[in-house]
Amino acid sequence: MTNSPAKSPIQRRIAIDRTRVFARIAVIGGVLYAFFATWLYIRSGFEVTRLPVLLLGPVFVVQGIAQLKRAATLTADLEREFGAQAGVQERRRKSE
Repeated sequence: MTNSPAKSPIQRRIAIDRTRVFARIAVIGGVLYAFFATWLYIRSGFEVTRLPVLLLGPVFVVQGIAQLKRAATLTADLEREFGAQAGVQERRRKSE
C-alpha cells in the first residue's frame, strides 16, 4: 500500500483497516495452525518428516505481528498529518 498524497484520508484509513484485519487473521490463524500442527506432530509419533510443517504457524504469527505494527505506524502518520480520527467515517443512521 502506498501512501500517496493523492489518496484521501478516508481511503487511507480504509486501506490501513484492511491491513489490520488481515494481520489479525494471520495471527489468529497462525496460532491455531501451530496448535493443531503440534498436536498432529505429537500424535504421529514425532515423525521427522512432519517437522518442517510446524514452522508455518510461527511464520504466520510473525508476519501478522509485523503487519499490525505497520498498520499502527501508518495510522500514527495519518493522524499526525490530518489530525486525530482523520478518515474515520461516522456510522450512517437509518432514516425513519
